[in-house]
Amino acid sequence: MTPTPARVIYPELPDPLTPGDLQQLFSPSFDERKWAPTVTRTAESQVALLVQLKIFQSTGRFRNVADVPSAATDHVAHRMGVESRANSIFPDRTLYRHRQAILNRLKVIAWGTEARALAQETMCKTAQARTDPADIINSAIDALIRHGFELPSLATLRRMAGTTHSDINAAQWTEVCGRLSSAQQAVLETLLVVDPKTQKSPFARLCANPGRPTRKNLTALIDRYHWLQALPNPTTALQSVADSKISQWANEARRLNALELREYVTPRRHTLLMAVIHDARGQVLDDLTQMLLRFSRKIEWKSEQRLVEWYQKRHNKTDALIRAFRDSLKVLGTQADPVQMVSMVETLFAAHGGREVLAQGCEEHLRHERQNWRPFARAVFVPLRSVLLRLVEILPLQGDATTAGLLRLVLSLSSQVSSNTDFLTINQVAPNILPREWHDLVHDHGNDQRVFNRRQLEVVAILELATAIKAGEVFVHGSLSFDRFWDRLPSDAADPGAIEAYATARG
Repeated sequence: MTPTPARVIYPELPDPLTPGDLQQLFSPSFDERKWAPTVTRTAESQVALLVQLKIFQSTGRFRNVADVPSAATDHVAHRMGVESRANSIFPDRTLYRHRQAILNRLKVIAWGTEARALAQETMCKTAQARTDPADIINSAIDALIRHGFELPSLATLRRMAGTTHSDINAAQWTEVCGRLSSAQQAVLETLLVVDPKTQKSPFARLCANPGRPTRKNLTALIDRYHWLQALPNPTTALQSVADSKISQWANEARRLNALELREYVTPRRHTLLMAVIHDARGQVLDDLTQMLLRFSRKIEWKSEQRLVEWYQKRHNKTDALIRAFRDSLKVLGTQADPVQMVSMVETLFAAHGGREVLAQGCEEHLRHERQNWRPFARAVFVPLRSVLLRLVEILPLQGDATTAGLLRLVLSLSSQVSSNTDFLTINQVAPNILPREWHDLVHDHGNDQRVFNRRQLEVVAILELATAIKAGEVFVHGSLSFDRFWDRLPSDAADPGAIEAYATARG
């Protein structure tokens, strides 16, 4: 339970004190030198008073006279123009009077019942979301300083943090375990049973790295997803615990093996197992979502490449179209009569393959104007179709009112009816729900512009879904990286006073 000293932000004096430190930290101001004689009469006690004042301004607490650096006393005495007598002995009543005068001057409240209550309350709030004792101690130090209280010794804060850490954890473990049924607890115990032949347990599989999220590993990832779904659902049991603490518990459990974890008391053992299941579920959803995003980007990239290749191959045809247009302009610029002019234009068009061939070439060229790669997306999508449809079917997608139409389109892809028809009419989805750039592809029915071309819709819906996930408009419920994270923030975890103070300090 001993925190790492480097992580605890406990104010201390530099050791050793350099001349620059002495100049910056222990040079009394003109106002402070005028104030000292109003508290004590002798020059020696004035030096001691000002040294304690400067120490308190730097560290938020007093030091015993024996622990005061002699260099600090010498520096203050020199600035006061008196002879230094380091570590002078003063009666307790004098020291008490000095400290009260310093507290009154700095408008700081001495460490006592009120300060202890604030530190205890702050530690309890932090311990709800954090397991590192250093974080618990730092939160109390910050609260005490902001509310104008004297800091206690670090040993006192460590004792308080240790007790708080233990009490809060025990209460949370009991609460989580109380939400588990006897059947769920029995399943959790089976995870810790070691197979005598393989010398491995299901817990080892739970903690194992599932491998890279690649197309070759897709089946293994999906199998892991379904296996994790069959385990007790951690959502309800861990609903009152902050995600940060769940992750810390999961990391703690992964450092153990099944036999070591079985030595823990039941509430702690079951809570750590639920934390590992929670993280494992979130990680596999992260991996599956990453695959969806990666394949979607691959479709866009390859479509853009095909557009470039198409432009290169179309160079001669484009030249022919421009040549035909130029020649027709020349004909129209002659002085021939209209009938003869039309005949000459028809002859010109015939020489370039006919009017229909030219019109078709123009339509094809215009379809790819503005670097439009979308007409190529379907051909690139086909080899990845089965993978992407499996991913879309598995991922627990969520959105808001702005993305409800898109999610209905995505849901329609897995419909059994949709696979047997070329065009779809999807209820409660407006025809213009998709971006305008896709309209010519998905609404190409000759008689009804409200229906969707099923084959093109598969491509469009998945690419738009990937865009919405990256933009934070569609969420993968239970994922570690793609879920609606603000729903998991505990409302009482943030200290409004701390937020306000930080905002003020940063302007």
